[in-house]
Amino acid sequence: MSIYDKIIKKGQTESDLIRKEAELEAKTIEHLIVSEAEKEAALLLAKAEDDKQNAIDQAEALGELEKRQAISALKNKVIDEIFAAVFAHFIALEGAELLSFTIKQIQSEDVHGDEIIRVNGLDYDRYLKALSSHKRAQVVELDLLNKGLGKDYNLKLEDKSSNEEDGFIILGKTYDLNFSVKPLLSNLRKQKEKELFATLFGEENK
Repeated sequence: MSIYDKIIKKGQTESDLIRKEAELEAKTIEHLIVSEAEKEAALLLAKAEDDKQNAIDQAEALGELEKRQAISALKNKVIDEIFAAVFAHFIALEGAELLSFTIKQIQSEDVHGDEIIRVNGLDYDRYLKALSSHKRAQVVELDLLNKGLGKDYNLKLEDKSSNEEDGFIILGKTYDLNFSVKPLLSNLRKQKEKELFATLFGEENK
């Protein structure tokens, strides 16, 4: 059995358990993203089996050093694909999923509750529909979001682009809070990359 046959088998058999454990701890956005990353990993490993096997076959013809380098590059490519898929997933959230995602992000920060939120102009309608029952206006009360936060929140959405690529920003009285997904994933990758390698590749990752 090749290294990637083992990876695929390991990913498929452990992904449900990993996901369940992550879901039980999903009180913060970090847990939510890790859970999604691990779910995407199993899918990507299975779908990319042929491509990876072809690359491994080519590596067999190389020297031992080149072979190790080729397999290392393949492992990094898998991690790249996982985080690209997770990013694509989160920037496409809509409705109840986007509302839940936004609530978890805000709950992880110190927010007074009366701030203004801005999003990228292209994402405005998606956020408005998910976070409010009101129609588009210059400033809209985010009643669904405020209710979901469970406190005396009075957050509003301003019809003015944040100029951020994704996510949203909260305009505070002394400083702004940036809830973009890409930097969040980048920081999380730095923290969790070794853990993901261990989970996906086990003792093979040496």
